[in-house]
Amino acid sequence: MTSLTDTIPDAIPSLSKEDLHHLLDNTDLIDAILHQTNTTIQNLKKSLYDISDANIAAADKILSREVELQELRDSLEVKLAKTHDCEQNWKVAQRNMFAAMKPFSTPALYGQLQEVLAESEMLSDSLLMSFLDAGDPVDLARFSKDYRAIRKTYHLRKERLARWQEGRVGDLR
Repeated sequence: MTSLTDTIPDAIPSLSKEDLHHLLDNTDLIDAILHQTNTTIQNLKKSLYDISDANIAAADKILSREVELQELRDSLEVKLAKTHDCEQNWKVAQRNMFAAMKPFSTPALYGQLQEVLAESEMLSDSLLMSFLDAGDPVDLARFSKDYRAIRKTYHLRKERLARWQEGRVGDLR
């Protein structure tokens, strides 16, 4: 612990009474003398200035990084916008892909097979009816060949449909 005499500057005891009264009346002058002559206060002031300088340096460093951070944010926003655009493009491409593949989906192929089976049956029935209703002589060999070809196609398609319904056609059930 410091004594009272350690904190009194060396110049104070040598002052006259008038100067001491003047000194006691002026608190700013007392503070100035104490701050100039007391080593503890001077050390604290030095520490305070050092800390203040370090704080200013840290603030300058942070402010200099702020520009870099803003550039990174801007770059990130651009990349995010590009990513969003790519995502939208992918969604459009995906919709187009599914639309293009829809005619080849299992339900569509099954429906097409049913349609062509019905068409084959109608075509063979139509050919048979035209043969039976024909009043003119008909080339029997030609009719027989055409009718057999149409019925062959009909029965092949009917068999494919039956196999499909039984689950014997790949993974298309």
